[in-house]
Amino acid sequence: MKKVDLIIIKNSGIRVWGYDDDREMWFVKRKSGNVEYYEKKIDFMSWTKVDLSELIQAPFYNPSNDPMTWGFKSFLEDQAKKNFDGMKTAVSFTKKAKASSTPTQPRPW
Repeated sequence: MKKVDLIIIKNSGIRVWGYDDDREMWFVKRKSGNVEYYEKKIDFMSWTKVDLSELIQAPFYNPSNDPMTWGFKSFLEDQAKKNFDGMKTAVSFTKKAKASSTPTQPRPW
């Protein structure tokens, strides 16, 4: 029996991620049930820092205990500690809310 470490974060949109030895591809399974496949590690560079942070917090699946796979997970965890400064990621866009409230103003909703 192989040991698989899983850490579950309730607010994650990602159910589990890891490496599928049979397909020789990385996968990300979403809570919606959709499964995304990535051929290479570099494909994750198209993700934003926020998305990668969420990925790292999701359960990780590596039943073969492949050292290359564990190495990539460790790399992402190290990059997260440095806010992904050494890694080229996609740009995050934020949209400012039309309504805002301050302590002196009542909430508009």
